[in-house]
Amino acid sequence: MIYHKGTDVKSLIRELNSHDKVTRGNAAKAISSLAKKRIYDVNSIEPLIKLLEDKNDFVRYNVAFAIGDLAYYCGVYDKKAVSPLVKFLYDKDEIIRWSGAFAIRTLAKKRVFDVASIKPLTHLLNDKNNKVLYNAAFALGDIAECGSFDKNSVSLLIRLLSNHHQRVRWSAAFALRTLAKKGIFNNDSLQCFMNLFFDANIRVRYNAVYAIGSLAEYDIFDSSAVYPLISLMSDRNDIVRRSAAFAIACLAKKNVIDKAAIKPLITLLSDNHVDVRKNAANALKIIKEEMVNVTGIDENILQQYIHIDNRIGTKIEGDVVAVRSNIGTDAGKCPNCGREVEANEKFCRECGEVVVGSKL
Repeated sequence: MIYHKGTDVKSLIRELNSHDKVTRGNAAKAISSLAKKRIYDVNSIEPLIKLLEDKNDFVRYNVAFAIGDLAYYCGVYDKKAVSPLVKFLYDKDEIIRWSGAFAIRTLAKKRVFDVASIKPLTHLLNDKNNKVLYNAAFALGDIAECGSFDKNSVSLLIRLLSNHHQRVRWSAAFALRTLAKKGIFNNDSLQCFMNLFFDANIRVRYNAVYAIGSLAEYDIFDSSAVYPLISLMSDRNDIVRRSAAFAIACLAKKNVIDKAAIKPLITLLSDNHVDVRKNAANALKIIKEEMVNVTGIDENILQQYIHIDNRIGTKIEGDVVAVRSNIGTDAGKCPNCGREVEANEKFCRECGEVVVGSKL
């Protein structure tokens, strides 16, 4: 149990049982707000789940967000919440659908889900509300990470890639990338991802580029993607540079290689971000193995860039070892993939998930 000075969480839990609907709704809203500050009481979960059946929409809306925020920010959840939340997805009120999709999404990140939610979530990809759309798409991606999916969602998600709302495009790209990793895609997937290479949103670019690499592993690729990927290795955002090097490596495994990629990859060996250096070194190693008579890649240079684990990357120069590490910092874990993130990271470099910020 965690308390904050001046905050009485227990009183809020008591108010959840109030006969007054406004009091119940405001109590749930307050619990949701406190959860974002990591202030919570695990005893709030059970009464919140009961209120998912409340007859008042204001109450149910705030309760669903409270359950989602407790799971997302505090890691506090109960699988009994999933079944009543699925009912929210069928509600005629868009704010109830939105709150239900949000809560199901956050629970799915904890690998807590019901396959019964996949069908209504897929149906919500036709919703007119953008908040419903992107939460449904993110939820489908998170559930796909757990190995459950509906192939029919692919065409609907592809359609969302042209949505004017950046977060809708991001969520669709994320879900499609996750599905591509599982070998679920259609004939339009490749070109749609390539069309997003220079999207204004970095998370859209990141997911689209990573998806290109995933598709290559299933022998779905286009050699015309190489030059745009080479350009993206100069992107100002490290997660895009990292994904571009990853995609180049995947294409190189399929003997789709261009020598023009070598110089920018060597440049990335001096990148400030260890994950970028790791992927660049891996891509260069594959190119060296696959290309006959390749020049310009020094094996000794590649050996200087060693990735020990998710926390430490070392660059070795003679007898000097420079270590990039987040040990001793206020590091946390990404709520989506579990990767350890540094205190100043706003989103995970592994999956693009927001690790700090406002409500999703």
